[in-house]
Amino acid sequence: MTRPAVLFGFMIAANRYVNAHNDMYALSDRQADFQQNKAFNGVELVHETHRLALMNAYLHNMNANITLGIPRTKRQGIERF
Repeated sequence: MTRPAVLFGFMIAANRYVNAHNDMYALSDRQADFQQNKAFNGVELVHETHRLALMNAYLHNMNANITLGIPRTKRQGIERF
C-alpha cells in the first residue's frame, strides 16, 4: 500500500485489519518479510509531519517505508484521485 500523503492512521488501521484477518505464522518467509517490511509505503511532503509519521510507525511496531519528498501525484500535476 502506498500513500502519497501518508495519512498514517489509515495505514495503521490497514495493518491491524491484515493482521487480524490472517494467520501471520502460516505465511512463508517471503510473505512474512513482505508483510513486515514492504507492505506499507508513504511519502510525506512536510518535514514535521514526516517525523510524526516515523514516530507513529515505530510506536505501532510497523516497518513502514515513509520518505520525505514530493509525492508522485504532485509531480504529475494530479491533485485528486
